[in-house]
Amino acid sequence: MSRWDDPELSGMVKRIQQKDSAVFTRFFERTYQKIYFLSLALTRDEKQSAAVVGSTYQQALAQAHHDALSETVAGQP
Repeated sequence: MSRWDDPELSGMVKRIQQKDSAVFTRFFERTYQKIYFLSLALTRDEKQSAAVVGSTYQQALAQAHHDALSETVAGQP
């Protein structure tokens, strides 16, 4: 298993797709530090890194909800 292939995180994503905001909070708390420090290493700027991280989570949440909607629509006759 790679460090990115985490069954618990995958389960959290599925629940986020079901709009479980409590799980999104736990997902954020569990992943924030890694994403922030990766962004900081790439940007070398704290403000820019914080903006990148915020945008990343916004996009991830929007994509999770889009994917869930797409799955629902695809399952319709």
